[in-house]
Amino acid sequence: MIISLYAKGLSVSYIKNHLKKGYELSEQTISNITNAVYEKAKIWQNCALEQIYAVLFIDATVLKVRIDNAVKNIAAYLILGIKLDGTKEILGIYISKDSENSIFWLDIFNEIKNRGVSDILIVCTDNLSGISKAINGSFPTIESVYKSLFLVVIEIQSKWNGSKIRDRDKIYPQLTIYFSEILEKYE
Repeated sequence: MIISLYAKGLSVSYIKNHLKKGYELSEQTISNITNAVYEKAKIWQNCALEQIYAVLFIDATVLKVRIDNAVKNIAAYLILGIKLDGTKEILGIYISKDSENSIFWLDIFNEIKNRGVSDILIVCTDNLSGISKAINGSFPTIESVYKSLFLVVIEIQSKWNGSKIRDRDKIYPQLTIYFSEILEKYE
């Protein structure tokens, strides 16, 4: 509960007063708890990563947050990596005060590169404008350029989910052609 209240931006003294109803904790104890969690989060955010990831799933979601008595949109960026042995791990969660953009993704890719990632075989993304430049900006090696496959998730969903089941046999060859065109760009 302490971490939840702290994450909402409440002060240590407010949390102490809120907890008085059921718990008797000093402001120092509450501060120690939040500092311990904060330190562990910092260690996780800076830990070394694998050199090569088979797949990275990247996306951002827009969150509505109250800041200074006004509701603002912020972006929460998430990277899920699949290692070569098939295990999954979250590489990072990042918050931006703006909506999703490829410039912030470039910063994130530079950070994961600095944490030890040297190559990514497949990147699954929603094809945000400029995302391929951001990826290749951080991972410009020939291997990364040729091995990178940009799956256009939103376009697949709209073509597939918006179709009737009986029409999917007609859509599948179109998707195959579409992906062939994407792959030709990276050959």
